[in-house]
Amino acid sequence: MLSSELTEAPYPLKLFKKDGTEEEFLASPLTDQDYDSLDHWVQSQVVAIARNSLRESEVTQAQYDEEMGIAYTSALGVSIYEPRGVAVVNTPAGVARIFWQMIRKEHPTIKHKDLIGYCRQIENRTEILSVFRKLNPGDTAPEDEEPEKNE
Repeated sequence: MLSSELTEAPYPLKLFKKDGTEEEFLASPLTDQDYDSLDHWVQSQVVAIARNSLRESEVTQAQYDEEMGIAYTSALGVSIYEPRGVAVVNTPAGVARIFWQMIRKEHPTIKHKDLIGYCRQIENRTEILSVFRKLNPGDTAPEDEEPEKNE
């Protein structure tokens, strides 16, 4: 068991900037409040997608209102624990949101939008998700776990 699991001490998370230099952040395990925040963020992304697509099409105000009502209702059923929510989280912005949730306690001035650039690099996304699994071992989805070996 990692010492950070026992003490909730910050865990080092080293990522690469675009220029190739390394930067270290301190990550903490997520709390129940963090998971609720992630769910709300995912739901807001679903609504934003609907809003943006409606702005690009020619619809009446009544159609817009109806479609947005459907989007709000649909968004309530989206969670990070189900496939539609996982699809939103598996984007650079989604991984950046998890990253931000893990480091915000130790780095309070950093904003979510400032972290998206890190998450466009596959090596960084892999490292962020690896640290997430280490710090939150009971919260990994079954498909993320290694299969049990028969002895």
